[in-house]
Amino acid sequence: SSNISRPVQPNVIKEHLTNNITYGLTNLNANGDDIDTCTLSVSTPAISVIDSSTGSIVAVSESGLGRVVAVGGPGPFYMYRKNSANWGDSHFQFSVNVIDWVANNPARTANVPEEAVITIGPGPDLLQSEVENYGMFTGAIHDHTTHSDGANTPAEMLEKALKIGFDYFVMSDHSYDTPATINGITGALAMRDIVDANHIDLPIFIGAELSSVKHTLGFPLTTNIFTGDQQEAVDEIHAQGAFAGLCHPSIGFDYAPVYEDRDIYGYDAIEVNNRGFFFGGGEDGFFDNFYGAADTHTALEDGLMNAVFVEDPSGPNGRITDFDLIDALLDKRVVIIDPYNNMIYGQEIWVDRYFEIRSEADAEIQAGLTLVQNLSDAGEDVGLSLFYLEDAASALAYGNPGRALRMAQNATSDVVLGLDLTLTSPIYLDPNTDYEITMSLKNNHTYGVSVDTRAFIRNGVSFPTPDYTIEAAGKSTSSSIRDFSSTDYGLMVYAMNLYSFNTTEFINPILLKMRGIIDNVTTFINEEVDGYEVDVTFWMGRSSGKEIHSVNLIYNDGSGEELISMERGWDLFIWTLGPFSPGTELDVKIVVNTYEGQVYTIGDRNLTLGNTTALPIDVNTLLLIVGAAGVVVVIIVVIVKFRKK
Repeated sequence: SSNISRPVQPNVIKEHLTNNITYGLTNLNANGDDIDTCTLSVSTPAISVIDSSTGSIVAVSESGLGRVVAVGGPGPFYMYRKNSANWGDSHFQFSVNVIDWVANNPARTANVPEEAVITIGPGPDLLQSEVENYGMFTGAIHDHTTHSDGANTPAEMLEKALKIGFDYFVMSDHSYDTPATINGITGALAMRDIVDANHIDLPIFIGAELSSVKHTLGFPLTTNIFTGDQQEAVDEIHAQGAFAGLCHPSIGFDYAPVYEDRDIYGYDAIEVNNRGFFFGGGEDGFFDNFYGAADTHTALEDGLMNAVFVEDPSGPNGRITDFDLIDALLDKRVVIIDPYNNMIYGQEIWVDRYFEIRSEADAEIQAGLTLVQNLSDAGEDVGLSLFYLEDAASALAYGNPGRALRMAQNATSDVVLGLDLTLTSPIYLDPNTDYEITMSLKNNHTYGVSVDTRAFIRNGVSFPTPDYTIEAAGKSTSSSIRDFSSTDYGLMVYAMNLYSFNTTEFINPILLKMRGIIDNVTTFINEEVDGYEVDVTFWMGRSSGKEIHSVNLIYNDGSGEELISMERGWDLFIWTLGPFSPGTELDVKIVVNTYEGQVYTIGDRNLTLGNTTALPIDVNTLLLIVGAAGVVVVIIVVIVKFRKK
């Protein structure tokens, strides 16, 4: 019977106090993902210790020194955090109870750590000095865009990776047995094109998830693979010199034959953790090469990451390559960072190294903040160092201490401490209007410094010349004004990418993120039989709409402020207020809340309700078509509105 979740009855606990199986429990769910609970047939000398409404789900039995616990489903042994709902703490306690009763230990209260650390063997026998030669690089393996079943475009998934601070990204959209124009490697290729065009410091590794077989990850691929044969899938991946991983092997019973014969098929590694689902495969890391799969399908989900340890990165300026990543995976120099279960998983030597770097990064950031604050108090301009420290703190918060350490070290380097960079950009913009961004570089060094920049545009604005180099001679300040224009609607999202410093010491590229909003709120007064109604509309556009969490309408008709959650449409938010009596003074404004945590208040205006105003004609409502004879035909587009009271 499925979906069993009920408190353990007090009489059951009292009846079986001697076996401790129910010690400290409040509820239990024996279901495990797609595996439902079975009730047990219990006969003497076994006894049932936990019953559901349909029968026993936990029973125990003793014979001599032998003890057996039977559970009708696997849920209590891995549904601790991910999908645990309100059962997690009891499941931790139940697992401890089972172990203690079988081992004849006294009852203990489970001590649940905030962060779970699971080590799978000690790892290689290396000196501490040898381990410290390895740098850490963190990114996602196995992800999806709109080129298969993802909700977000390659550009939007790239924005997520930049927000988190990835050091690499293995994008792997689904491909099947039938060739298609868009799927498989095309999402990763599109993402890499964006990275290359904008000089972004993020290696994109080209992958695909072959999905007409038991799902199989391959990277780096040069061409798509279309097959429905399991062995052929692995062989064709290897024919391209690529890495083959078995995806989510515990997702269903039908994966069992391939899972059991993974060595025969020739898989290079197995996903022991897929998007926080850590079901029964954890011990595979002792015997097999492994990794954790992000497998996210939306830019709103941060996802699971893999930290790999590389001694001598073979990419430019200390970047890792796909070869470095595969080499680390095949040598088990990988730690899975799982935010769903707040879990760290890997060989002990690399888990310890992960925590060492995390501690170093935190200390470096704190020391950097103190240093920069002291310099600022002494009258020094340290704007660029602050940008690097903000990036470092963000990377650490998202679980990438390797990047955090590198950026914090840049922040306190002599080169960056000697530079001050400021950017001034408007936050609130009118539609289709020209604006300026001011960039100022103050150089306190005796030598000249130049920085190559590019406006990496996500939404809402356009730059006539996205690339620009700003330079300042020694002991001087250089300022420049860059023109840009707003579009019709939505959020303004772009970043100024500082991708190349002409200094002898290498400085990591950094994205200075700029966000704002285009105030295109419209109000339209309608005269109705019972009074005046007001349509309030905010056009978000489809692209930025994915980043907007909610829009609230705040209005005051003289009787106090009221707040309404506006109705979300295809590319707009809309609401109709009223009816109001003639002469009503109505104050309206809307508050836009983003998933990133920004809050914008726009559309603030006062309306006097007494005359019906004409609907403003926008260029989007007129289509001018020039016929063969040169006659201009004006087509009026009729707008149909659904009005919400």
